[in-house]
Amino acid sequence: MDEKKDFIVLSIVSIVAIIAIVLLVLSNGGISGQVPKAVLPDVVTLTSPGDGSTTTLTPTLDWSRAHRADFIILYLDNKPGFSTPIVQEFQLRKNELAYTVPAGLLQPGVTYYWRIVSYNDNGATNSATWSFTTQ
Repeated sequence: MDEKKDFIVLSIVSIVAIIAIVLLVLSNGGISGQVPKAVLPDVVTLTSPGDGSTTTLTPTLDWSRAHRADFIILYLDNKPGFSTPIVQEFQLRKNELAYTVPAGLLQPGVTYYWRIVSYNDNGATNSATWSFTTQ
């Protein structure tokens, strides 16, 4: 008789455990519940010098804050594909909003291209590419 009681108690406990697991799964979105999407940094907006403008040999490049970024990298090149960057300023702090190009790096009458790439643990986001020509 004790074996029958033990079997009944064990069965009831098992059924309650299964119900608890099913309720837990359902309350968390089910078996195929939504997996949180990786959130990339927001796109940085370039602000100055204006795209296609003419500027000095030591321009200050300005941009908007890189929300959700851990760090940013500034690229400046005389080729739009950034194959040989003149400036590749690594890991600027996410709250840095400007960079002044040091004297001696740029040549007069040359068109240069620049962009900001913001990074976090989920990946990278490129800004638009802007150009300016030096005087």
